[in-house]
Amino acid sequence: ALNIAYLRIEEARRLGLIDDTPSLEIALTLSALGQGLISMYRAGRFAGEKEFRATYRRAMRRSSA
Repeated sequence: ALNIAYLRIEEARRLGLIDDTPSLEIALTLSALGQGLISMYRAGRFAGEKEFRATYRRAMRRSSA
């Protein structure tokens, strides 16, 4: 999965959508964010799946903007 993210980030860079931050750094950051949120969800830190999904989407949008 990390390799897929890396390739998509490289593609976005070629299109001029991403600055010169290393692609692997961006991929690892997004992966860590996702894994952290999933761990919190599985530990019962969200009111339910709906709240988790909304939070996950917002966090990924903010991080990739």
